[in-house]
This record gives sequence, C-alpha cells and structure tokens, in this order.
Amino acid sequence: MNRRAVLRLGLAVVLLAGSLASVATAADLPVVRQPNDPAYSAADRTALAAAWAAVDPILAAGTPIPAFRLVQNGWSERDFLLFAAGTLQSAGYSVFLATGALTPGVEHTWLLVGVALPGGTGYL
Repeated sequence: MNRRAVLRLGLAVVLLAGSLASVATAADLPVVRQPNDPAYSAADRTALAAAWAAVDPILAAGTPIPAFRLVQNGWSERDFLLFAAGTLQSAGYSVFLATGALTPGVEHTWLLVGVALPGGTGYL
C-alpha cells in the first residue's frame, strides 16, 4: 500500500468523523427495533431484507488495506466502524453510530444504516 492511498484513507476517516460529530436532538435519533417487531408491516420487512441484500456487498468488499495491517497500525473497533460508516455514507446511506452497554461496564458501539421503508425509515 503506498503512502498516497494511506493518506486518502486517513482523510476519509477524519472527514467522516467530523460529519458524524454533528449534534442530534432526541427527535432526530432513530428508534431501534428488531426485524420481527410488530411495528413493521410485511412490506417493511420485505424492504428491510432487500436493503440488507444491497448493503451486504458494500460491507463485504472490505478495505483497500488488509484488516490485519490496519490492526497492526493501531486501528480500533471504532476506527473500523467509522470506515464502514464513511463507505456506506458515500454510497448514499444515512448512518448513525450508537453507543451503549448491554451489561454494566461493557460499552459497545453499533453502526445503524438508514434505509427507506414503505412506513418510514428503518435501520439495519
């Protein structure tokens, strides 16, 4: 990997981090539901499945640098999430990073990808 490509990748991560750092009000935050939630209609569930089929190849494409090299260079889980968020955002998706604890003291961060549904916006 040449220096120019590494610099471009780094710039993309920095720009994404700045765009994701904007302040959101509680009304702007997505409501996260399981796909089998009764709030989703059959049409919504079909659209969610189609959206996942469209997003999956984007994420499966990986990075221009092997992941083990990025880890060797100090990339954290959050860095990978920011890279994935930037990749999806550049493909036209709205993205959110959500941080929380499933168990006390164990914080996790999730990448939420906004997709159009017949009943509104859904998140993968």
